[in-house]
Amino acid sequence: MRSEQEAARAIDLYADMVRRLCLIHLKNQADSEDIFQNVFMKYVLSTAAFENEEHEKAWFIRVTLNACRDLLRSFFRTHTVPLEELVDLPAQAPPDTRWVLEAVLGLPEKYRDVLYLHYFEGYTAPEMGKILHKNTNTVYSLLTRAKNRCGKSWEVTEMVDRLQNAFAAVKAEESLKEKTLAAVSRRAGKRRAASLLWAAACLAVFLGLGGGLFFTPVSAISVDINPSLELSINRFDRVIGVEGYNEYGKKVAQSVSLLFADYSQALDTLLASEGIRDCLERGEALSIFVACDDPKRSGEMLKKVETSAGSGRGVHCQTGNMADSAAAHEAGLSCGKYLAFLELQSLDSSVTPEDVQGLTMREIRQWIAELSGEPVSEQDYETGHGHGKGCRHHHGQDT
Repeated sequence: MRSEQEAARAIDLYADMVRRLCLIHLKNQADSEDIFQNVFMKYVLSTAAFENEEHEKAWFIRVTLNACRDLLRSFFRTHTVPLEELVDLPAQAPPDTRWVLEAVLGLPEKYRDVLYLHYFEGYTAPEMGKILHKNTNTVYSLLTRAKNRCGKSWEVTEMVDRLQNAFAAVKAEESLKEKTLAAVSRRAGKRRAASLLWAAACLAVFLGLGGGLFFTPVSAISVDINPSLELSINRFDRVIGVEGYNEYGKKVAQSVSLLFADYSQALDTLLASEGIRDCLERGEALSIFVACDDPKRSGEMLKKVETSAGSGRGVHCQTGNMADSAAAHEAGLSCGKYLAFLELQSLDSSVTPEDVQGLTMREIRQWIAELSGEPVSEQDYETGHGHGKGCRHHHGQDT
């Protein structure tokens, strides 16, 4: 958990950017303020380690975009007010540039993102590809189409200047920043108090029951991309074991501190680690498998896992039971990769666990596609369509 000083620094650095991204996606003040506070709350509670300020800034962009998209996909938002009726431009936008903002906000979401990140934040197409989890050529195409939709005048320097001036006028109000800092400070204080109570409770359980309940796993979270590893979770939602199931997984497991952390925080840290982040930036498919015998607990865990994983392309979240986990361990694989192995083995009985242990999830899917005679296109990977024997839930569509 980060301190109040760290929260204040982050708000000073990124408040205006987060406010602009919220405007681009949500187009109204009320929802923007809610997401604004949630983004900085997530930052304070996150244990993600950043290599530098640019890495941290990219994290804020991804988290804000995911939060906005999650809200726009929610049942309440999509079944109440049409998006086109929600445009609510900031009062501080100059009259001579308001029409520019209106033009940009009238574009589909995928065009708004690249226009803002390129022309205002100064990101190149390859950099935007990493942040948005899109192919570089796709980003170039989106930029070209966005400019074409804005008309021939886009090539005129004055138009680009007006766009920059229009976005520059969108700032986070001081009252919003103050309210957000106060909210995250209150939350951090409650979290610290809860942590102390948790520590005392754990000590009492450990002393009274010999630690038996605490160190008994009741669920597991398998993370497979190329690093392949698994978290063992106890009944108190704490990580009590971290196991790497291939060379890369073992390296990642050794590079991060996850033991005894809340599993949702541990997953945030894991997904932000260099080994997994590099794979995501290369467009590798990410599979996260929740193993739990309690349906209610399994559903709750899945929701938290989906929140941590976000809505990036190629993300698959699935649920199963502890029997899946036990069988996977016997084969020397994590749960997610084991289910993919079973699907592959059903097509070719000669395939062994050792054959897939060092493969990425994308490579396994491609192998399955070749054997089944049903080629999987690049779009299938990007939009989160999954296979997977025993798979009970899929997640990760990108609109």
